[in-house]
Amino acid sequence: GYKMWGALLGRALCPHGILLVIPDYRNFPQTDVTGMMFDVDMSVSWVFENCEGFGGDPENVTLVGQSAGAHLGSMVLLTKAAAQFRSESLKMVNRFSFATVEEGVDFDLAVDQGLTDVDNLNISSSPTSRSSTPEFERVRGFTTQKPSTWKPTSLVGFIPISGPYDLVKLCDHFQSRGLDKRILDWIFQKRFEKYSPTILAHNLSSSSVNLSRYFPPTTVIHGATDVSAPCSGGVEFYDSLKLLGVKADLIVYESMSHTDPILEKPFAGEQQLHEDIYNLMRKWGEGKEHEFVDFDGSIPSCRRVAPQIMIDVARKANPF
Repeated sequence: GYKMWGALLGRALCPHGILLVIPDYRNFPQTDVTGMMFDVDMSVSWVFENCEGFGGDPENVTLVGQSAGAHLGSMVLLTKAAAQFRSESLKMVNRFSFATVEEGVDFDLAVDQGLTDVDNLNISSSPTSRSSTPEFERVRGFTTQKPSTWKPTSLVGFIPISGPYDLVKLCDHFQSRGLDKRILDWIFQKRFEKYSPTILAHNLSSSSVNLSRYFPPTTVIHGATDVSAPCSGGVEFYDSLKLLGVKADLIVYESMSHTDPILEKPFAGEQQLHEDIYNLMRKWGEGKEHEFVDFDGSIPSCRRVAPQIMIDVARKANPF
């Protein structure tokens, strides 16, 4: 949920020849979940369109999201993949108007009409089609930009880390940890089931949707001792992806919390997550132009950043 948390990932990956783009998205109260999804969609689109100018390869892009980023990335990919599946499988049946990826996807409308009732997927408007109304612009915060055209399978892989994938189960849990339910109600329009990737995936699989051709290879990563978004939710999301035919794997870090993989461990010079991300990129990018070397955790930028006593004190103060 905060792009600067990706700085440690950059310190580990960039010396190994990886171009890292760390976008952000608008948060409460600037917009709600549909605006956040739109921002993620536009960020990925920007990477495909511009990474080559920075030395990147648009045919070798991996999407990584942690916590809320894992949730939003999962929602965007599932929504776009489902729209593409229905568009191609039903061949634009005359009595419906199915959105193709080229037409863009209105995430709010897509989830509302497509993911609870995939036989009536009607996504006829683009992400910007309603932004001309003042009320929509105020609440959603959309701007008039062209809809994205990238497909989930344009990515070589997806790595969601420590995400909250079932908001129905987690709503009371978040409230107990200090996140006011009124904020959650506003962000998710009181539609927690609608914006839960695990429930979304189950709804699709129960309607005989198979996304094996429409969703990138995915590795779900979670800390076993995560109390912010419990690990069981990551396991359930992984299982739901498998039901959709997605090529998915699961990595569980024993004795790691919500932020240990991205903050406390790298600060201590332990690069398990960063090495795993690199090795997944190496596996998925095999045959691409980029030449991968072995990950070296001994380089200066991967060494300890702070004394352990400072890290331990920070961990106690960390609300996650």
